[in-house]
Amino acid sequence: MHRVGVATLLLFGFVGCGQEKLETTETFSVGKGVNDARTLEAKPRPLKTSVSFTASNPVTVAAYRAEDAKDLLSVDPKKALGSKNGKEGTFTIDIPANVEVSIVTVNDGTADAKVTLTLKTLK
Repeated sequence: MHRVGVATLLLFGFVGCGQEKLETTETFSVGKGVNDARTLEAKPRPLKTSVSFTASNPVTVAAYRAEDAKDLLSVDPKKALGSKNGKEGTFTIDIPANVEVSIVTVNDGTADAKVTLTLKTLK
């Protein structure tokens, strides 16, 4: 049985010329059989973003439009903007303007996982 954890975090910083910049790292634990989500608030401009993670045990990290990840227990992998699984990985997503995004971490393993998630805008 999966449990669900949700957090809203990941603050955007602003840099010159009206460009928005995201650069954040967070470490958190995901229990075995738990789906966890971190939400990125919608921004007025599209952003190309790198999502990187390391984990103590294999997990799946995927990015979704928040509207597609309302029920973390039944997210459709086909709707992911990008994803990777394993103990580490990096993928790039294009976040559309005015769209809230959820970064979902799924731990289907047999042990808890300590996860470090890094998000960074690309030029």
